[in-house]
Amino acid sequence: MTHPLRTAAGIGILIVGALTLAGCALPMPTIVGPVDSSSQEPTDDGSTDEPTTDDTGVGDLPFDVEFDAATMTLQWTDPFMTDANYTVSTADDGNGSWAYTDTRTDCVATFYQGTITDLDTSLDDSALTDSMLAIVLTSDGDMMTGDEVAQYAYDDVLPLSPWGTVETRSITSSSDDGTTWLDTARMFGSVGGGIYLGIQCPSGQDASAEFETLLGDGLAAVIVPVQ
Repeated sequence: MTHPLRTAAGIGILIVGALTLAGCALPMPTIVGPVDSSSQEPTDDGSTDEPTTDDTGVGDLPFDVEFDAATMTLQWTDPFMTDANYTVSTADDGNGSWAYTDTRTDCVATFYQGTITDLDTSLDDSALTDSMLAIVLTSDGDMMTGDEVAQYAYDDVLPLSPWGTVETRSITSSSDDGTTWLDTARMFGSVGGGIYLGIQCPSGQDASAEFETLLGDGLAAVIVPVQ
């Protein structure tokens, strides 16, 4: 769907120009795997100890989850590093930002993970994510708000490796020259940031289809223990 939120400017330019990003370059993620309940010792009350974030299993991250930023963070997996169908278009800058080009479509996928300044962390995670997308979608002289983004964005979901899901907010757009975009993100008030993916495709290619290709090629989020 075409809507007035997106200009013809590239997503990478928008990130550099509009966001103050403070990501952290962490070591290769240690995946928090599912718990085999058969191996759990019962507690005094007969229950078993399983990892939770305030009674929500770490296998799923809905918008109302109480995410413990003191012990865990959310990052992207990177299955494209060794995939011959992708080339690095922007190398990891050490601050949580990098991009790949899909050589089959010439679509560019720009990733970010980390904190973001100037977010109102008192908002619930869904509204906070819309506010972050508003920053990305803002162009010179055309400020966007989270409420405006909410008119076009929709609830979406990402796989959480090795199991589970992450609720996200996504928005798509296109320009008169046939360029298409998809932006998807998940922000956490407790973290003051989260993860973001911006896909930009040339005329003749569809960003939503490219998103499905990325997912099919192994894209997922992952919970990483804080070092």
